[in-house]
Amino acid sequence: MTSQSSIAGIVARVAARLAPVTGVRAVALGGSRARGWHNPHSDVDIGLYYDGAAGLDVAALNEAATALDDGHRADLATGPGGWGAWVDGGAWLRIEGVAVDLIYRDLARVDRAIAEAEHGEFQIAYHAGHPHGFVSTFYAAEIAVGAALHDPRGLMAARKARLAPYPETLSRNATRRFLGEARFSLGLLEKAAHAGDPAYAAGVAFRIVACLAHALFALNRQWLMNEKGAVRRVESFPLHPRDFAARVAEIFAAPGGDLAALVSETAALAAPPSC
Repeated sequence: MTSQSSIAGIVARVAARLAPVTGVRAVALGGSRARGWHNPHSDVDIGLYYDGAAGLDVAALNEAATALDDGHRADLATGPGGWGAWVDGGAWLRIEGVAVDLIYRDLARVDRAIAEAEHGEFQIAYHAGHPHGFVSTFYAAEIAVGAALHDPRGLMAARKARLAPYPETLSRNATRRFLGEARFSLGLLEKAAHAGDPAYAAGVAFRIVACLAHALFALNRQWLMNEKGAVRRVESFPLHPRDFAARVAEIFAAPGGDLAALVSETAALAAPPSC
């Protein structure tokens, strides 16, 4: 098992090697390790914030990735957009046996997502790696939670300041949007049961749970960066349905559990207090 000090050394090596690459404006530690929610097997996520207008030197990134990678594999880094419109691109490395993910972020696109989030607006796109969908607020969340490793112009610091505290309008709109989808999906779940379509029912059930996680993060004014692990993290928040994670686990262990009750309880938490 790699020690925390070894992880810190890996992170420092990666940041030092990538910071000089043309087009890179900032380097940040992201994901569960930035938030302190990691486990010993968690990947190390490194965000590379670049200037899309100036371009990104992918050849130099590939040279750096090959040098850092345990196997010195070639052509690890994609071009911008190589992993899709929202996830963008990057590289998967192994350094001292640890999975290290380099993830591109176009600063101009990040800025648009932050501006939308400040006004309570967001987009959702179908994307590989995000079974519920890639929500544009993930960009804002990465800035709000991420730890700058190289930020000579204070680009991350300035954007992070805009996102604290969590925007009230975003909390209200995201809670309403995701609760609305969860309620609507309950009807689809019932239709799937009548049609004898367990695969479709499982997909609908997952979307309901993901929507509830999004709603509960927003309700508690917490930034969500990924659906993965979100159900468990809800338990640490002041506002959440009783035994939320355990009840979700029971529902998926024995399909047919009462998702409607979880939707109802989450909606009750979001409802304004009566006079």
